[in-house]
Amino acid sequence: MHQVRRFFLSQVAPGHAGNLAGVFQEDRETPLEDLNAIKAALEASGAAVRAAVEEGLQTGGPMKSENVTYDNPVLFLQHMVWHDGWHIGLIFLALRKNGQEPPEEWEEPNVWGLWRTETW
Repeated sequence: MHQVRRFFLSQVAPGHAGNLAGVFQEDRETPLEDLNAIKAALEASGAAVRAAVEEGLQTGGPMKSENVTYDNPVLFLQHMVWHDGWHIGLIFLALRKNGQEPPEEWEEPNVWGLWRTETW
């Protein structure tokens, strides 16, 4: 998820992608194993997407490069949300297929509670 955010930011908002670290070792093929570094990268790229969309909304123009065009910054945000959602679904599917149901006590604050505004 981080690498996709980083790539598309580099295309349409390079100023927001420049300081994002990679999540692969120096060989660019082996993923990092440091969970804290991965979490930090995800948080940083999420914040960068937010900042890029906010900037795009302020300027009112499309977000585009030679290869990618989003006519409205909200379309870029939509792409990032769909992409992240796809991967979250795959992670849950893989866990469940292997008999590992995420506990509701974890799932609510870490997944659904991030998006919901109502109180349960």
